[in-house]
Parts: sequence; structure tokens; C-alpha cells
Amino acid sequence: MVFNLPLFIPFLIIPVLNILIAYGVTAIGWMNRVVVMVPWTTPPIMNAYLATGGDWRAAVVHTLIIVMDVLIYLPFMKIADHIFNQSAKEETI
Repeated sequence: MVFNLPLFIPFLIIPVLNILIAYGVTAIGWMNRVVVMVPWTTPPIMNAYLATGGDWRAAVVHTLIIVMDVLIYLPFMKIADHIFNQSAKEETI
């Protein structure tokens, strides 16, 4: 991340958005609170389901957050790819 500045922006923004969305959904009561400490090796969507004591809505929220994260990262990945391709062209010349 140090030398990849286009990916640094979503790297900082996405965790904040994820926490705000999860907190907001929990605060308004759309999903249960986290009641279990799940091992870190548990797969992501199953992790949310188990951590909330088996609330299926947590798995849905987690899935939507993952999809949102991918959609946010895509433009920045394209920018990083474009910069990489330009630097590769300059090195061959």
C-alpha cells in the first residue's frame, strides 16, 4: 500500500464505511448484536452469522457490505492498472 497510492484511498475509506453501516444496521435493530467471539479463520459470511448468534440478517448485511466494497475498489483498481501499464510502457522505451 505504501507505493500503490490509488489503492490507498479505498484502503482507508472502506473500513470506516463498513463499521458505520454495521453499527447503523445494528443500532436500528435490523440485525442482532455480536454475542460470540468467532475464530478469525471462520469464512466471512459465516463469521457474521455465527457472531450474532445465528441471525441470518447479519449474513445478508455482510454479503451486501462485501459487494459494496468490491464495487468501491473496482475504479481504483482500474486506475492502478492504468498507471502500471503506463510505467511498463515507459520502461520498455
